[in-house]
Amino acid sequence: MKKFLIKLKSKLNWVTVVLVVITFMVAFVVGCRTGAKLAHETIANNQKQDEEYKKAYDEELAKLTDVYETDRIIENIIEDAIAIDYVEFLNDKMKGRTVFTSGEIFSLETHMFKIMTPDSEIYTFSNSSTNTNIKVGDKIKVYGTVSNKKESDICIINALKIENL
Repeated sequence: MKKFLIKLKSKLNWVTVVLVVITFMVAFVVGCRTGAKLAHETIANNQKQDEEYKKAYDEELAKLTDVYETDRIIENIIEDAIAIDYVEFLNDKMKGRTVFTSGEIFSLETHMFKIMTPDSEIYTFSNSSTNTNIKVGDKIKVYGTVSNKKESDICIINALKIENL
């Protein structure tokens, strides 16, 4: 019986060793598969982020291009601007024309402002310009198109460009 127990003990040691080796091999394979899966997910997430960043970059570039194009169009429009004639303006003979004038802002609302020229002429502007950093008392030069709309019997000029003087 003693011999049998010694043989059994030695066989159990080998079985234990084999089981430990198999356990390590399984753990290694599972770990590799998990690592590969995580690596694949990380790559997929990075590609998704790259696509999102590229999309955001393209959108910003398009906005800048649009702003550049808009600025270029406005510059072309105001190249042909003429000095506003107050009498013709009051008689509605300047509607649709691109004009410019200079003066001091004396009234400022959300999307409207009024200026008085050095000759005490008063003009009302609708502010569609990108320059919104204006305040009462500023001396400015304004380019715009004379509108067909009237407010309280006063013709309105749509401001295209505002320059601080």
